[in-house]
Amino acid sequence: MECVDTPSDIDLVLVFPGGWDMSAELKPFEYNLVSKKRTHREYRIHVFPVTAGSEDEQEWLTFFQRVSPKWTQKLGVPAEIKKGLIRIT
Repeated sequence: MECVDTPSDIDLVLVFPGGWDMSAELKPFEYNLVSKKRTHREYRIHVFPVTAGSEDEQEWLTFFQRVSPKWTQKLGVPAEIKKGLIRIT
């Protein structure tokens, strides 16, 4: 059986304060933090930048709480079960 305790990557919802200008020009060190390609290539992290309270924030949080049907079937748990998330502030 495949192991669910060893993830192949990390998914990170990066929440900026409400009203943050997501289209603003970024300095290189700032861009490196939110660049999906760079963070995945360098650290195997998928970054999803959103603003606090936005529809995007809620959609990503809901998405990442879902357990894949593949695992609910293999583990014999209800399809509506949710995963926990870690919030770092």
